[in-house]
Amino acid sequence: MDKDFVKILEQLIKDQGNEILLHPSKCKSYLADYTRGEYKKESKFLIRVLEEGVSTAIYNTDDIHLCKKKQIRYLVEENYSEDASKGIVDLLADLLNKSMTISNISESSRNQYIINIINLLYNMQIKKLSMQNFSLESAIDFVYKLNMIRRG
Repeated sequence: MDKDFVKILEQLIKDQGNEILLHPSKCKSYLADYTRGEYKKESKFLIRVLEEGVSTAIYNTDDIHLCKKKQIRYLVEENYSEDASKGIVDLLADLLNKSMTISNISESSRNQYIINIINLLYNMQIKKLSMQNFSLESAIDFVYKLNMIRRG
């Protein structure tokens, strides 16, 4: 999405509130004023996506990660490209202040996210030790013992 168009959307939301994205006809009118007749392709795409209910789904979700996946899949099934679908869904999530954070995803997703981070850090420690001429088994054993000591 064009950066200048995104700036216009941000100004529109600053002036009218992010709920404007839940009302396609109002948004279309304001968008025409804010863009001064430019960005017709981007405006038309945004309004079509709003009319499909993507912004409403994002606004009302408790699990933004799952919702974004579903909305992208839905738009792709409606013959939008994968890149365009991902871009507009990410943009709407940002504009609606629903960016993925640890506090606004479901508990099961949050737990899996934390497990993934722990596994990543664990694997990074093992890799770092392996690069320092530790055998893989010694590195795993060392990291395991270190974590047991930390837990007390």
